[in-house]
Amino acid sequence: MTQKSKWINPQAKRYIAYKEEVKWRAVLATSQKLKGDIQVEIQVYLRGKRRMDIDNIAKSLLDGCNNICYDDDSQVTYLQIQKHRVANIEEQRVELTLQQAN
Repeated sequence: MTQKSKWINPQAKRYIAYKEEVKWRAVLATSQKLKGDIQVEIQVYLRGKRRMDIDNIAKSLLDGCNNICYDDDSQVTYLQIQKHRVANIEEQRVELTLQQAN
């Protein structure tokens, strides 16, 4: 995404809005930053047939947690992500688990 496209491209706008939502939820759920190497496990529950690349899901979540849950997502040394389909909108959610790496 270029600097210009983030203000024009609808997909870029959605990405930025989602990343901001992740950031605010991380602020509410985090008591202090993790230091050193970090393990991340992500469970994503999606409704509908819309295709979403799993790597883009991970990127938006990890970028949204930068400077809140940890200093930088380069601290992540282990990443596990799974995508699940659910029947209704009430079941849609993301479960994100962060912990110090062993």
